[in-house]
Amino acid sequence: MIRATLLAAGLAAAAAFAGCTTVPVVPQAPGCEVPPDLMVACGKPSPVPAGITYGDLLKQDLADRRSLDECAAHHRALVDLVGRCKAVLDQYNANITAKGAPPAK
Repeated sequence: MIRATLLAAGLAAAAAFAGCTTVPVVPQAPGCEVPPDLMVACGKPSPVPAGITYGDLLKQDLADRRSLDECAAHHRALVDLVGRCKAVLDQYNANITAKGAPPAK
């Protein structure tokens, strides 16, 4: 009698938990690869030493401007990359939601 009751309780528990274990399988999200050359921090402007000549100051200014232009180009590339990555992930999440998975919070 106790054995039959335990068996019935075990079967009821298994049936109840069967509905709880259904989890949608979601494939791994695509990654966003960032080229290593875009991960380099921008350099600081060169300090102006005391007693610098006007000609050397102009050379230093030109070097700093080139460095700033390069930094701006890296920044634009990173902004573009992040925008494309976000678009891919948004599309991925929309596809997952359309298949019945709850949207991420």
